[in-house]
Amino acid sequence: MSLTAVLGQTISMAFVPTGFTTGNYVVRDGVLETTSLVVDEIGNTGVHNATFTPTQTGTYTVIAMGAVAGVVRVVEQDLYSILQDLKDSAMGSWEWNKVTKEMTLFRIDGSILTKFETDDTIESAFQRLKV
Repeated sequence: MSLTAVLGQTISMAFVPTGFTTGNYVVRDGVLETTSLVVDEIGNTGVHNATFTPTQTGTYTVIAMGAVAGVVRVVEQDLYSILQDLKDSAMGSWEWNKVTKEMTLFRIDGSILTKFETDDTIESAFQRLKV
């Protein structure tokens, strides 16, 4: 099993063990992690579930009961969220407060997407992401 998950999201993957009863590991980018891996059987089916919550981005390989349960690529933001941000950037509204030199970009629903530091003079203008 190979999938993509968002950082901090609990990941569960079903697997059938190889017959070993030990050997539960989480490896991130080739390095053994101390992340807690919970392994339990789903009913009396012989199918097990391996569950963990990643704390960093990277490629995780989950080894449970001697079997590779799956490989998970963990990212900060999923594709849907990125596309939603792009849509909100294009179709949302903005407000430029020239007194505070701050521009606020709003989502389509009216919530704040981000804020920018701005300046506007006769010679030049700029906007910079406010951190």
